Amino acid sequence: MKKVHARKDRFFAQNTSAPMEMDLLSRVLQLVRLSGNRIHIRDLHEHSALRLEPGFGYFHYVEKGNAWVWYGDRDPIAMSEGDLILLPHSKGHCISACAQLPAITHDLDEETLSETTKGRKSREDEPATRLNIGLFGVDPSAVASITGRLPEIINVRKNDGDANQWLSLLVHFIMIEANDPKPGATLMISRLIDVLVIRVLRFWSQHGQKDGKWLAVLQDERIGRALSAFYGDPAGSWSVTMLARIAGMSKSAFAERFTRLIGTSPQKYLTHWRLQLAADLLRSGNLKVGEVAYRVGFASEAAFSRAFKLSMGITPHQAKSGQ
Repeated sequence: MKKVHARKDRFFAQNTSAPMEMDLLSRVLQLVRLSGNRIHIRDLHEHSALRLEPGFGYFHYVEKGNAWVWYGDRDPIAMSEGDLILLPHSKGHCISACAQLPAITHDLDEETLSETTKGRKSREDEPATRLNIGLFGVDPSAVASITGRLPEIINVRKNDGDANQWLSLLVHFIMIEANDPKPGATLMISRLIDVLVIRVLRFWSQHGQKDGKWLAVLQDERIGRALSAFYGDPAGSWSVTMLARIAGMSKSAFAERFTRLIGTSPQKYLTHWRLQLAADLLRSGNLKVGEVAYRVGFASEAAFSRAFKLSMGITPHQAKSGQ
């Protein structure tokens, strides 16, 4: 037991200074590594549209008017004033001020974003839609088994659940910093974007649809307890029997429910998660391969290297050197 706790302390000393006792969503998001990037205010006139390039996660908040989001081959998603849509998968898309996508769209670049409403002389020049557009990063390499299960689209209507109690307030605080930047504004905006994204994910996990396996796990109290224990001590000597006991289930019932919710067996999931953590440590730290193997719960460097090569297609030494 002392050896397990020692591993736990050493792992988190390397990765985080946060309290040890965290809920499952907090543990997961800590490893997903959200990073707020920047915020833009963009006016759209009727029959105009913006093209958003891949490479970032986005949220769009409709401050005024109506908007339509064109994402992949889906039907356009209609948004009204006070609504927000979150698109976490760093994919390109378009957003327009009308229900028909215009033939000409503008890129979301600094030149077009420098346009303002100043100097307009008539109501005909007033924009049909005003958007608050946030950009953020989700580290796909940190824990790909988690980021891959984020939903493609999270649509929060202003009157959904308790959204009217927090959505406009969070956006309001972000826009205060964006409209009147003072020392520290860049960091404030980044942190507030993180808070907004986390709040939207929490809202979705409580009120959203059931098409995201990642979020379905958060709603399952028993499986969630077992995963929270493992996430808190990924180097521990976990077995399916131990996790089932934490979940308050028989081993067979636990394995069946876990596989149904997550799409793979508990043992394969634990191994995959550990290897993802190992890859992160190899890339970002100065640890030797043997030290990384120990931190993520492998009994020997040889066993770790074999499992890593089988899963990742490269050796730990190649991952460490960035090959």
